Amino acid sequence: MALPARPFVDLLPPAKAEDEEVEYYRERLEDPALIEAGAAVLIDRYALLAVPAAGQRRGGCLPMPDVVTALAVRAVLAGRPGFPDVRLRWSPYLDACHVVEWGERPPVHEDDAAHGRFYGYSAEAIARFEAGHVRPQGGGFSTARLSASAQLMAGSASKVEKEEPSD
Repeated sequence: MALPARPFVDLLPPAKAEDEEVEYYRERLEDPALIEAGAAVLIDRYALLAVPAAGQRRGGCLPMPDVVTALAVRAVLAGRPGFPDVRLRWSPYLDACHVVEWGERPPVHEDDAAHGRFYGYSAEAIARFEAGHVRPQGGGFSTARLSASAQLMAGSASKVEKEEPSD
């Protein structure tokens, strides 16, 4: 099996991120000023927002459509202020994204509120999420945010649904 061609990956100012990405974080972060300290990660023609770990936000992540892209994104974020311990979290599932993470490791067996606090979301954003979210049997935090970004990178931006994710 051949690996996908190496994607074009670059860092841009955070204002260059897709509008949906910026709006997503602006509506949820306790400290929206972190957006300005972040970076737009340009992957081919889509710019996803990487928000640094700082203040109440203990870590962050970006979903990746494949290992080659994930490794390239990890490389451009590594060593950047606000992005400590950049690493790749491998998905054990063929139909799920790999994730580039930074900062502390996210909680594993916690509720959605704990995940929201970990990612620096406001109490209001966490309450909105919990009010409209049915937790899947067996626990685990929602991957709606991961799925939306993966769809965006795959070129189906018009099909991305507005879901209330927990990361």
